[in-house]
Amino acid sequence: MAYDLEVQVLWERALQCWDRSVAKKGIKVKELARELGVTSRQLIDRCRAEGFPVQNSITKLNPELERTLRGWVARGPHEDRTSPA
Repeated sequence: MAYDLEVQVLWERALQCWDRSVAKKGIKVKELARELGVTSRQLIDRCRAEGFPVQNSITKLNPELERTLRGWVARGPHEDRTSPA
């Protein structure tokens, strides 16, 4: 019984480490910008304006922020997240 508990704890720790390493392997700002047809500066400025911690064009983005940026670019430059009601 104790052996099973130890194995489970070790497995959970391994999964947590794997999750962290996957997050570090996100797409870089400059790669996403090239893919979307915009400049890295545009993406960085928008991230900073929204409060996301993006330092430079080689910053790796987590999957959630990547999806957010793709959505911003897909909506276009004139659509804002705070549109009048």
